[in-house]
Amino acid sequence: MGRLCYIVFALLNAMSLVGSIYLVAMCLYLHVLGPTECQKVLIYKYLVLGIVIFFLSLLGLIGSFSRTNALLMIYLIVLTIWILGLIIFATVVIVVSNKNGDQPDWLQRKFVNGKTWDSIKSCMIEAKLCSALNLPIINGTTTEEDVHSRGDLDHVPTGCCLPPKDCGYEFKNLTFWAVPETGLRRRDGDCSDWNNWEETLCYNCDSCKLSILAQYKQIGAFLAVFSTLETLLVIILFYFSGCCTRRNNKCRK
Repeated sequence: MGRLCYIVFALLNAMSLVGSIYLVAMCLYLHVLGPTECQKVLIYKYLVLGIVIFFLSLLGLIGSFSRTNALLMIYLIVLTIWILGLIIFATVVIVVSNKNGDQPDWLQRKFVNGKTWDSIKSCMIEAKLCSALNLPIINGTTTEEDVHSRGDLDHVPTGCCLPPKDCGYEFKNLTFWAVPETGLRRRDGDCSDWNNWEETLCYNCDSCKLSILAQYKQIGAFLAVFSTLETLLVIILFYFSGCCTRRNNKCRK
């Protein structure tokens, strides 16, 4: 049993060490190439994650092969902090996603203000999220009502891709909305933020930000919790194999 613990622990940390080296190398490679604004959001986070995993895996391997329980204790303490952090994060996400009524103020500040929203917007633009609206209407018609009510585009935040209906923009085609001769019914807020340019559209509109928050609450929260639980299970596997290795070192002494 003791030998199995050593083998499992060493293999897990060796794989995570190789994976972290690959992750750091890819981040540095993309940085040298000149990342897009969207890629910048992820590169530096993954770079930090890769460096942390690299040193943690190295610590585990050194502690295992040298049978140094002090190093393994540090390794287990770091994993414990990581596990507690993931549990707290998953709990907060679940509470927020199940809360009825308006989004919490801190969540709005986090996602729709300042640099965070600029990063989200750059990713939507880079992914050409609104280009799906250019797909032909199934029944062959192309009217304003068709565009607003398309059931096959539930994944597209139309608040970001279409002008608000109460502004009074005239629908010309799938990519162009004109100001009528009589003028807009409203000229404030989202109505003034709308632009036909593909990289502007209504990405700065409050309706866009609210639709993204709503989608996060419905889908993003589930994915965040699911990926967090997956990561948690993997870290717990590392943790128990580390505990087993440390206990066997004590027995040998």
